[in-house]
Parts: sequence; C-alpha cells; structure tokens
Amino acid sequence: MPALAAARVPPASSLRRTPGGKLRSLLEQQTNPAQRTLVSLASPVGEAVVAPGTDWVELDRLVTELGLTERLGFYSERLVAAGVPDPWVKRWSRAQQARAMANLSLVEEEARLLELFRNAGIEALQVKGVSLARILCGDPGARLVTDTDLCLRREQVARAGAILEECGYRTRMPRALLEKEAFLRGGDEHSSEAVYARETAGGELLVELHWNALSLPEQTLWSSALDYPAGAGPAVHSLSPELYFEYLCAHAAGHRCGSLRWLCDVADFVERFSGRMDVPLLRRHCVAAGLRRRVRVVLTLLDAYFGLWWAPAGEWGDARDDLRAAALLLRPLLPELEPNLSATHRERLALLDNRWERVRYVARLMQPTHVEWQDKQGRVRSRPMAWMIRAGRLARLALAGAERRRPHA
Repeated sequence: MPALAAARVPPASSLRRTPGGKLRSLLEQQTNPAQRTLVSLASPVGEAVVAPGTDWVELDRLVTELGLTERLGFYSERLVAAGVPDPWVKRWSRAQQARAMANLSLVEEEARLLELFRNAGIEALQVKGVSLARILCGDPGARLVTDTDLCLRREQVARAGAILEECGYRTRMPRALLEKEAFLRGGDEHSSEAVYARETAGGELLVELHWNALSLPEQTLWSSALDYPAGAGPAVHSLSPELYFEYLCAHAAGHRCGSLRWLCDVADFVERFSGRMDVPLLRRHCVAAGLRRRVRVVLTLLDAYFGLWWAPAGEWGDARDDLRAAALLLRPLLPELEPNLSATHRERLALLDNRWERVRYVARLMQPTHVEWQDKQGRVRSRPMAWMIRAGRLARLALAGAERRRPHA
C-alpha cells in the first residue's frame, strides 16, 4: 500500500505568510479583542499574540462554542509564550487531556471495525475524526471529535452496515435502502451518509458511513488512496493529499464555514502537506469535481484569518470569489448556525463553479432522500412513490417560502 514518507517536508515556496490583505484589515475592524486573540491563538503559523483588552470569560465561551478547546489545550506551551493567564491555560490543557483519553477509545474502536471490514473484503478510507487529528498532530486528542467517519465504495455500504449491526450498532436507515442503487447514486457529498450508534458504559459511539464523498469517479478516489504516518499508532488509510485537501475545503464550504475549527483543519493540512501535492493534478480534480470556487474561497479566508496563502490554488479565482469570501468573513467566529435549509442551499449554490454545476445541484436536490425512500415502519418505498413524496415536499417548501416573502397588508 502506498504511504507518505514519515519525515515532514518543509512547505513549498508557493506557501507564503502574508499580512492577510484587505480582508484581514476588515476582519480586525469587525472583531473584538477576544475574537482577535482567539484567531491568533488558534493559528497554525506565526507567533500567538494576546490582543489588549481581551475578555477571558468571553474568549472561553467562544473557545467552547467553536469546538477549539482541544486545539488550544494541545498547544499550551504556545499559549504560555503568548502570555495567556495560567488559569486558562490549565483549564484548556486539562480539557484536552481528558478528551485525549476519551478519544483513545475511538481509535481502538475504529481499528477494530477496520479489521472486521478488511476481513470481509471491504476497504474503508478514514476521514476527519480522530484519524485527522492523528495525521495533523500525532495525537487523537488534538481535535474535537464526535464520531468516526469512514468512506466506502457504494456497493460495499450495505455489507459494512451489516457488520456494524452485528457489533451492536443501530441505525434508522433500513439496510435494504443501502442496497438500492437509485438511492446510493442519488445523493451528493452532503447527503450520502448513514449514521450508526452503539450504547456503551461511557456514552454513545457514533459511526458515519459515507459514499459519494467527492463528485469524482470512485476509481479516482480509491486508486490514489495511501497510508499516512500518524504518531505512535497505526497508519491512517485515506484519500491522497490532493483529494483530502479538496474534501476538507468542500466540507468547510458545505457547512457555510460555520466554525473556525474547520478553517484550522484546512490550514493545518496545507501547512503540512502543500509540498507533497501535485498541483496540476489538484487543479484537474477541482475542475472535474466543481470545487474550484470553494477551494479559492476557503483559501482566501485562510489568508484573512491566518495570513497563510497557497499560491497555486489561490490564484485560480477572481474578484467574484473574493466577494463571496468577504460575505462569509465573520462566519467562522460565530457559533454553529441553526439548520436553515433554504439559506444553506442558497449559499451552496453561490459557491458552485458555473451554471452547469448549479443545474446539477438542483437536479440532485429534487431526488428523494432517505426520508422519502422509507415509510414510518422503516420499509423501503417504490421508486415512483419516493419521487412523488419528494415532489410534494418540495412543493410545500416552495409555497411556504413564497408565503414568507409575500408582503403583508
């Protein structure tokens, strides 16, 4: 199995540290001292600086709401050097150490499931979760983790689900639905997942099975998969650096850049692996997957927040992409938004590369989801019935939206 060299390669010369440009100035004008301090402390590059007038209670609230406690606790020496008061350093360090202990059980469970999958002839790619923390920091406790994410080939999802059920996991999605080709092909990277849960003495273990992780042929994803060195534990089997970078950008943009920790994931990955990426191949993948604009917007936000600019991918865009990044500028510092499907779909459409990508997105949006495919008893409906129910649901949403926009007398 191909593997990355264990030694860290210095960033390519095209990875530049910058003052952050116009958006950086705008960010500083629109944020308070606690927010500016958090950005500096969370940055993967440069010297951490505490802004004058920082309200530490407010900063701690932001750290918790944005899921950055583990990150700050992991880099406690950096916080001390920046002059962070000792009680806060200890608070975040203790929380990170507790998280590391808890996440070790996730590492063990992930390894157990991967072994069961391998024995059944199922190849799984590890994405996000504790595996990403181990790749980037060599420590499973360096990142907030709520579940285990595994990416599978479509035809192997149902078999993997059966193995999870044999291990005591349960899901609301009937296995018969995971065997239905029309359902598996109909979703995109946001909807192609099945969530499994298992109760334990320490709480609940969650496993998410993903497919259609990127809008690329499955062969493209699996033929380039490789092993990443990941600290003292076993190597992490995942997407190639080019595809993993695109996946992280798509994930951040797909969630409306709603947390600074997702920008930190991309920044850490770029800082660590930019020198290992094949830039022409990366661009071909981005164009084929319709990700060029999302990659550019995320990189523009990295420049604004951390002064980190990766020229090969950052230079693909234009002024319109900068305007979209400006519209999202403060989003990473706001607590995760309540789900608003209409706003989410509008923002995702705005970040697509061209008219054809928007047409394709709308076409996928019209296809039945697992909600329409199954009835209240968990039985799988016929394809015409699922489509009819989906059409009725979309019509009701459209009418409700029109009613909200109608001016009242």
